[in-house]
Amino acid sequence: MIPNNQVFEPDQAPAFEKRVFRDINPLSGSRKLRILGMPNAAMRQIHQRLIKYLRIQKIKLPHATCYKLGDGPRKNVEPHRKNRFFYLVDIHNAYGSVQLEKLVQVLLLFDAEYLMNKQRTSETLEKYCFFPNKKPAGLVVGAPASPILFNLYAGALLDQRLSAFCRQWHIVYTRYLDDLTFSSRRPIGREKRKLIRKIIAEAGLSLSHHKAKVSDLKKTPIVVTGIGIAHGGRLFLPRHFLRRLRGLIHADLKKPRVDPAVIRGMMGVFWSIRPVKFNASEQKLVDLYLKWQKTRL
Repeated sequence: MIPNNQVFEPDQAPAFEKRVFRDINPLSGSRKLRILGMPNAAMRQIHQRLIKYLRIQKIKLPHATCYKLGDGPRKNVEPHRKNRFFYLVDIHNAYGSVQLEKLVQVLLLFDAEYLMNKQRTSETLEKYCFFPNKKPAGLVVGAPASPILFNLYAGALLDQRLSAFCRQWHIVYTRYLDDLTFSSRRPIGREKRKLIRKIIAEAGLSLSHHKAKVSDLKKTPIVVTGIGIAHGGRLFLPRHFLRRLRGLIHADLKKPRVDPAVIRGMMGVFWSIRPVKFNASEQKLVDLYLKWQKTRL
């Protein structure tokens, strides 16, 4: 997985620098403080090799919609467009909930070669992917390989059981990293929601209960992983998303300091669900973005 003969100069030893970061989710608009582990060049190189190795395995996670290259919020919403009733839940402290020994066992499921190097695999993950001197340790938030490792972890311990349960009750299930979406043409009743929460708890994960939502699209549209969906399957972008995107572009035109990948990523969501014909507000956004693009050429 990671060469054990890798040598680094003393000033290049793989390491994370802890930083407190005020995170604003560009899709939902929510704000929270996060403790991030910022990798130095040596640590980033290790994670890039790990990601490359895991990608080569071509592991299939049919319910994970933020796993493969090119995945996005639209992919997460699309399977639910024909349904009316929704149950949305969010895993609390997702990366921090990952247990080292369970993650090792998950990797064994996907690659038998790990079986011959179980101890080394455990030591490597603990050294390069988990927060040191932290109980419980958990995957490093901000580490490049954390999303793919969490997806594998949740895919094995959570998705398989939830998928079997949902098939039984004709419920559509998708997972966008730590956001879980359930929908059906019939109401997802209290007992079914209770069983869903039980499966999640048995996987060693907990929910952010204050974020859970039970919705009927015939009464009101909802926002799923940043994309609005109305009864009949119509998709739209929430106003706060468009306001924030316009604000970022305006700010960057005045003084370039916004990561271009953030603006391009948000515009990617916009392009993915754009209507046949823009309204006045949407056309202004498109014109503003085209103006911004010229400054980034």
